[in-house]
Formats: sequence, structure tokens, C-alpha cells
Amino acid sequence: MKLRIYTVFSSVFIVSVSITFFCFIYLSPSKTDKDISSGMGKIFISDKLGFSQNVFTYQVARHQQDDALLVAAKKISQKNLTVLVTLINDAYIPFTYSWLCNTKYMNIHKQVLIISSDEKSTEKLKRDWPEISAVYLKGLSTSGDQVYSHAGYVRLMIKRTEALLKLLENDIEMFLFEVDCLWLRNPMSYLQSHKGYDLLVNPVSERPGIVAGGFLFMYPTKATKSIWKALTEQLLKLENQIKALPPGRQISEGQNDQIFLSNLISHKYANIKTKNLPLTEFADGKWYKFPEAKRNQLKPYVINNNWALGNKEKLTRAKKWGHWFLKDDNSCYEDQIKKIVVNS
Repeated sequence: MKLRIYTVFSSVFIVSVSITFFCFIYLSPSKTDKDISSGMGKIFISDKLGFSQNVFTYQVARHQQDDALLVAAKKISQKNLTVLVTLINDAYIPFTYSWLCNTKYMNIHKQVLIISSDEKSTEKLKRDWPEISAVYLKGLSTSGDQVYSHAGYVRLMIKRTEALLKLLENDIEMFLFEVDCLWLRNPMSYLQSHKGYDLLVNPVSERPGIVAGGFLFMYPTKATKSIWKALTEQLLKLENQIKALPPGRQISEGQNDQIFLSNLISHKYANIKTKNLPLTEFADGKWYKFPEAKRNQLKPYVINNNWALGNKEKLTRAKKWGHWFLKDDNSCYEDQIKKIVVNS
């Protein structure tokens, strides 16, 4: 009996040692591999087994990036601050710098979290504006000018929606904004004064029932999490439908995050409680077409530079109206900030 037990134990031990040796020899990555030394955390399976070296790479890198995003957001949130979050690609860096100049005296940069699809831009932001938080998310490969209601733009909005769901699920209060806007006054006290709601939304001029997809104050309530999860699910289905389309291909204006979210809100999904932010206080691009007398009557906190297609048109408009605060050397137009921004 003892001999039999000993024999079985020996067999198990030998098999265990063999498996360990096999894994060490055949599954271990090369320590000289440049991807390992760069800290990207890739997992490789040896070519000796006939597999690609990039097996599992995407999943691991994505997990690490999600962690980096969450860590950055929590660092802000733990100071009892609302996270001011936006997503950019390389083409939006000039707008980002102009907005950072625009708001440099509002004492909000410590709350700003910029999600970037471009690694170089992320490092540049960290260097030039160290008070903000910037996180690079690999996989957002769409670069260059992305036009509303085109495939490349919609893909970026889908990734933004996924990222925000991650933050909401971790109970992080957020204000989603876009950097092509003008902040005349700091709106944070006004926004934070509206309790008892799930979402503060900005209506779109001349489009009843539609809210702006890129300008939302989000309380991490059960209803907000539910509606954002439903929105994400709809957008992931859309992502699959347009995956073969080139970035410049126009798609139906009824197929984007703004329309999907507006429909969910109008149907009171999850009994969502929303408050419309008045266009007199949070104006959209139609402000630029108002008669001078009407513009002079209004004192908005923010003017969103929308109702314009493409970065070139937005840049031209901003410069024409003196709403551009970035010099060619990436320094700020201090005189222009003092002229335009209230209490700067």
C-alpha cells in the first residue's frame, strides 16, 4: 500500500516539474524584448509553438489603460472635486491649448482629465500643462480632423462613451465638455448647485428633444449608470456596423451618441431625472449668428463652438471673434484672456 502511494506521489511530482519546465522554456518572453523593457506589460507565447507573439497583448494593454484612466479620475475625485473630462485626438491639440489658456485663471485645471488618442500629444500636455491629468488610451487610432456624423468621429465618440461608463461605475462625478468651446465665466458653482438630478443636459438650438452629446454634468446615480450602460450597448452595436467604413465616410445623422442619448432621455429610460441647462447661460454655436443687440444682452458662462463642420471652420470662427487664446509658439494671449474672460 505504501509503495503504491509513493509511486503515485512520485508520478504527480514528475509531471508537475515537467509542466513547470515546459512553461519556463516555451512560454516565457524574452527578457531582451523591447516591448517588455518599455513596460507595456505584453504577454507573449513563444514562436516555438507556432503562435503570434501578440497573443493577449491587446487585452492586457487595454486593462492597463483602463486602470490608468481610473487612477487619474479617482485622484481628482478623492479631493471632493468634480472631474472635468474630455477626449481629444492629435488634431484637437491646438483647441486644447487654447482652452487651457482660456481657463488658466479659473482654478479648475487640477480637475481636468484629458483622454487622448495620441501618445505624443499626451506627453506634450503633461509637459506643458503639468497641473492637468492626461491619459493616453491606445486603440483610438483615428487621427486628424474628424467631422461630425462621419465614421471616424463616431468611433471616437463610442470610445469616449465606453471610458465614461468605466468612471460612472466607480461612482465618479463628472462634467463632460469639449475643448473647442469658450468659457467666459467659471460655470462649476452654477452646475454643482443643481442637486436632485441625474444629468444636467444642454439642449441643441432648433432641434427640439435633442441634447448635446458632449456637454453633460453627470451624477453617478443608479439611473445615470443604467442609461449610460444602455447608451454604450447601442453604440457598440453601431461600432460593429460601421467597422469597415473609412473614417471620412458620412453616416446617418440618426446614428450617433447624441441621438441615442436624446432618445433614451425622452423615453425616461431608468426613470432618469434631467435638467435642461438654459441656452442663455450655456450657448451653442447659434450665438455667433445672433444680432449684436441680442448678444450684448446675454452673459453666458460657456459658448460651445458647434454648428460648424470641421476644425478649420471652427478655428476660423474662433479667431474672427477673438475667442482664440493660443499664440504660434504655444504661449497664451494674456491680453486677450483679460479682454474676453470675466474676472481673469
